[in-house]
Amino acid sequence: VDVGPAMRLGGRLAPWLTELENDSTTLDDLFGRILEFSASNLELSVWLEGGFAEKSPEIHFSNPTSLALHPSQNVLIVHENIQRPTDGRSFPGGMVNELYSIDATLIDPNKDQLQRLAIFPKGAEPTGGIFNPDGTAFFFSIQHPHPQNPAPWNKAAVYVLPW
Repeated sequence: VDVGPAMRLGGRLAPWLTELENDSTTLDDLFGRILEFSASNLELSVWLEGGFAEKSPEIHFSNPTSLALHPSQNVLIVHENIQRPTDGRSFPGGMVNELYSIDATLIDPNKDQLQRLAIFPKGAEPTGGIFNPDGTAFFFSIQHPHPQNPAPWNKAAVYVLPW
C-alpha cells in the first residue's frame, strides 16, 4: 500500500505499522493484528500480532477481519481473510482462510494460544460470525469459494457450529 499521499498531507503511521520497504512510502503489512482500545486513555494498542506461531508452525494467523465474543465464556472468535497472494501466510496452494478461537481475558496473548476451529475451502472466507443469545451455537457464513473447488466446497453456505 502506498502511504505517500497521506504522509505528504501530514498523516503518520500508527506505531505498529513500521514495515516500510527500503525507506519508501510502500507499506508491506502482511499479517495484520487485533487491536485493543482503552476507554480510559483513548488509545489503541496491539492485543495480538499476526504471523506464524512459534510452537505450532501450522498456525498462520493472518489478516483478522472480524471478531465475535461468546456471550458468557470470554471466548473470542477470529475470522481470517487473506485476499491477495499469500506470501507464505497460508497453506501451499494458497488463499485458504481459517477461523480461530482464543481466550479473550488473556493480557498478553500469543499465536500459540489460538485454537483453530475451521479451515475453509480455497478462495473462501468466513464472515458474519455470531453466537446465538444463549451461546449454544455459533453461526457463520462462507462466501466466494473458488468455483473450481470440488462440490460441495465450491458454493457459499451458512453453517452452525454447536457450542
